[in-house]
Amino acid sequence: MTLPKNVWWFEVLLYASLTLDALSVAFATDSLTRIYGVPGKTASAVRRFGMGLVGRISPLRNRLMSEARGTSGELPLLLRGLPI
Repeated sequence: MTLPKNVWWFEVLLYASLTLDALSVAFATDSLTRIYGVPGKTASAVRRFGMGLVGRISPLRNRLMSEARGTSGELPLLLRGLPI
């Protein structure tokens, strides 16, 4: 991939991070579609077992919930209640 000469380094980093985010979401969505797309009683039992296990392990459940809420990792200033 060749970049135009007027692209600044932070624009390249922003593009790379957006691409990584997009790939992560695409991979997660595709994986869930494949897992839940398998028909049959055995596959259904395995899915129910896995969901029940996640529901019983509090640290894992809390981690997944904080990721889904977007409150994990380095939070933006406004989300932390600080001025910009």
